[in-house]
Amino acid sequence: ISELTRRGIKTIGVEASKAAIERAPVEVQKNTVIADIANLPMEDGAISTAAMIAVLEHLPPENISRALQEVHRVLGLRGMFIVRVPSDLQPTRAKHYQHFSPQSLRDILEQGNLFTVMEIVGNHDMSTDWELVYSDIVIGARNQGLSETEAISLAERTYDSTIKACDPKKAKRLIAI
Repeated sequence: ISELTRRGIKTIGVEASKAAIERAPVEVQKNTVIADIANLPMEDGAISTAAMIAVLEHLPPENISRALQEVHRVLGLRGMFIVRVPSDLQPTRAKHYQHFSPQSLRDILEQGNLFTVMEIVGNHDMSTDWELVYSDIVIGARNQGLSETEAISLAERTYDSTIKACDPKKAKRLIAI
C-alpha cells in the first residue's frame, strides 16, 4: 500500500487486526480498514484490482472459498486479482494452515469459475542461497570501489533479474495473476 500510495494510486487495505494496522506505517494506516475478508466493506464491482499478499495461507481451508467469493464480488468486470502465497516447498509455519503447489493454487482460484488464472510465476528461487549471493555481490562491489549504496543497488538488480522471478517448481513463493 505504501508504494502504491506514493505513486498516486488510490488504495484501500483490509486487515482483521487493529493491532496489525497500528504497527503499520502511517500512510498504510490511513488507507486500511478493519474488516472481515469474508464481508468486505465495498460495493459490488467497486475495485479494479485486488491483491492478497500473504493472506490465503492464514485462512482455514474451509474459509478460503468464501473469502475468494467476496473478492470476486467487489472486483469489477475484467478486474485483476493478484495472489502471493508460500510454496509447498517450504515447511508450513506457525499461523499457516497450508502452503501451495502451483496446481493447488490454480485449483483454489479457479474453483467455481470465480477467476481464470492467466499465469503462476515463482518468486525467490529456493535453489539459490540469496543471502550468500547478496553478500558476495556487496563484498565484490566494495572491492571494486563501489559505494555502499551502489553495491546494494547492484545486489538488488541481480536479485530482481535472476532470483526474484523463477520457475514456480523451485520457488519459495508463488504469484498467481
